Amino acid sequence: MKPIKKPKFKMKLSNDPSKTPGVTTISLVNQPGIEINWIALSKDGKVNIDSIPIDIKLSIQDQQKQQLIGLALVPGLEIDRGLFSFEVDKEDIEAIVLKFFSEQRNGNVDLEHDGMLIDGAILNMSYNVERSLGIMPPNAYSNAPDGAWVIGMKVIDSALWDKVLDGTFNGFSIAGKFQMVPFEMSDVVEETEELDELDLYNRLQGILSTFSES
Repeated sequence: MKPIKKPKFKMKLSNDPSKTPGVTTISLVNQPGIEINWIALSKDGKVNIDSIPIDIKLSIQDQQKQQLIGLALVPGLEIDRGLFSFEVDKEDIEAIVLKFFSEQRNGNVDLEHDGMLIDGAILNMSYNVERSLGIMPPNAYSNAPDGAWVIGMKVIDSALWDKVLDGTFNGFSIAGKFQMVPFEMSDVVEETEELDELDLYNRLQGILSTFSES
């Protein structure tokens, strides 16, 4: 089989806001795109990661709050999408977050990217880690780099909260449109099937058609 290099992209906002609206929705999913699960603060006052109770002292003290805390974007973290991968820089995360809130999209929540906005949860916390300013990541994500986007979500619907606790939903995943800028070729793709350059081009065109082009 013929080895093919896999392209890497940087995820950015375009200078033309009509082409790249950025993050439009925060989704509750079973398998987070960044492979980092959230913290779920349950009514018993404990924190759950993957439904395993772990005692972690958080700034949220109210045991009655059905509150989720997790990472939405992490600078420099490579996200593999099969034929290509992408990552986002700290400065671009800051711009993406600013646009998200300037468009007042904190109520845009769905499940598993189904596109059906729900009323049972709302984004009620957001900040970018910046240690030099004393803005630290949650204890469970103490290794998160500066620039990581930490979000908190209040779950209002009790049935939805039950699905969080039983592991149906384990993390956050963002949805939106961005400019994807190629910046390098990664290691050789595993040779699981025959692919020539034209095959790769056609497949990437199909995949990247979901993103806005500059």
